[in-house]
Amino acid sequence: MKESGLVKNSKSKKGFSLLELLLVLGIVAALIVASFIVYPKVRDARYVDIEAKHIGQIYASVRNVYVGKPDYSGLATTAVAIPAQFFPDDMLKKNITWGISSWGGYVVVSPSGLAASSFTISYSDVPDSVCIRLITAVEGAFYNIYISNQKGINSGGESASKNYGTLVKQNGNNTDIALASSTCQSGGQNNRIVFLAL
Repeated sequence: MKESGLVKNSKSKKGFSLLELLLVLGIVAALIVASFIVYPKVRDARYVDIEAKHIGQIYASVRNVYVGKPDYSGLATTAVAIPAQFFPDDMLKKNITWGISSWGGYVVVSPSGLAASSFTISYSDVPDSVCIRLITAVEGAFYNIYISNQKGINSGGESASKNYGTLVKQNGNNTDIALASSTCQSGGQNNRIVFLAL
């Protein structure tokens, strides 16, 4: 029996060649870069979904408590909304008198309009990357939607002059997406969105 020259002279080599090692490192680097690109988008989508559910819960809670009443007088975040558990538990932090959103901004519920005939849910410090998606996720429930480039809220919980900012949805009509988009972009990380319901 004659052995082949290839089998006879070949030695078993252990380990990776330099080319194989570089290929593996390249794949790992590509996966790391991809995760930095994809993760913020996935996180933002998740936060929009969470906050849309929170807005729905707050809206339903206010409507249920004030059903049959002529107006929303007395509605305030600290006086009514927190004690009546309008806010989900994950929005409440110890020693803070307002709800906290997924982005770390304040969430305030307050009466609005002549004779408190409507109410608002205000979100502060909404990043421009999620501003439009949050608005379109919940716009159907609200009569008017405003966006301003105001960081945070004032001590009264809302604008003293009731000037909520740029009106992007008016009288229950469709949201002006182009106007909302440009307003959100100009606000960067400091957008304030006010959802007004009747």
